Amino acid sequence: MATTTWVKESAFGIWFLNTDVWLDRVLKRAINDLMGMLPQKKHYLLFSILVVAEASHYNY
Repeated sequence: MATTTWVKESAFGIWFLNTDVWLDRVLKRAINDLMGMLPQKKHYLLFSILVVAEASHYNY
């Protein structure tokens, strides 16, 4: 018997992830915090990760 290692997103969660609140209050703030932890010359690493994550999101 296979076990699930993740929890399926609820309808509310899917809606929330598509709101400006999620983008402005959560995601942008988290990205800015990560940028503050990286040395200036390594900011491209975070952008590379975000591009790969964005691309994989649309390949489901």
